[in-house]
Amino acid sequence: MDDSDLRFETLNTQVALSTRLFDVCEVQRRGPQGVDSTFITLRTPDWANVIAVLPNEAGQPCFLMVRQYRHGSERLVWEFPGGMVETGEDPGLAALRELEEETGWRAETSRLLGSSNSNPAFLTNHVSTYLAEDLHFTGHHHLDQNEFVRVGLRPIEEVQSQMGQGEYDHGIMMMALWWWEHRRPDKV
Repeated sequence: MDDSDLRFETLNTQVALSTRLFDVCEVQRRGPQGVDSTFITLRTPDWANVIAVLPNEAGQPCFLMVRQYRHGSERLVWEFPGGMVETGEDPGLAALRELEEETGWRAETSRLLGSSNSNPAFLTNHVSTYLAEDLHFTGHHHLDQNEFVRVGLRPIEEVQSQMGQGEYDHGIMMMALWWWEHRRPDKV
């Protein structure tokens, strides 16, 4: 398939604003009809999250999740542990690092469930979701200065039934759950 009539040519990229989380870039591109336009993109590090399944006290399978305040929505949400991939860091190792930093649980191994761009309209990065395996509790938390979390075991059925609403409406968590539901070990 020839898609040349859909492609844009990048002419110039300039950082308009640099923050600790992302760079706001003004990108000049020439469209398929020869018209030059300026677009805004956010250049941000890749993200990684990790799904860990543990039984609760009743033996019910649960997701190991963290509850934290999100400044964009100005409220608390439940999330799978995760965060930014550091420059040069392997996303799988970043996911395992975030798991231990946020929950005190360490996974000896992980398996990539999937990776996608959360919004290709203006974001340049990818988010990768991993399944944590061979878990053990270390109790070592290493939270950032402004990171405050509550760790909890959330029943899988509850998360599945409530995902997309209320405290489970984080879009990247929806993607992570989708990867888990389609690539978990009993489905492969």
